[in-house]
Amino acid sequence: MFGASLGECAVLGDSPLVLLTALRGTFRAEPSSSPSILVPRRPIEDDGGYGPALEGLPAVRVFTGIDMRLMYGDLVAKLADHADAGRSTP
Repeated sequence: MFGASLGECAVLGDSPLVLLTALRGTFRAEPSSSPSILVPRRPIEDDGGYGPALEGLPAVRVFTGIDMRLMYGDLVAKLADHADAGRSTP
């Protein structure tokens, strides 16, 4: 657009959400597939910014990254499994 290169894009659908919520650690209840931090819960103000931390409410987990290698590795494994299943059919 307008001579600018926008790079490449891959539509991931809900795959990142599934990756973040489905894979939990053995000894911890929180997701362990991607890095995250806990931050205080804060309201969204009328101007779109965040207000002060709300006391007495649980913290919010913010994911700081997504393990794309794990997500695409799962996709490739599913495609390979599907291809193998198609070959065994007469």
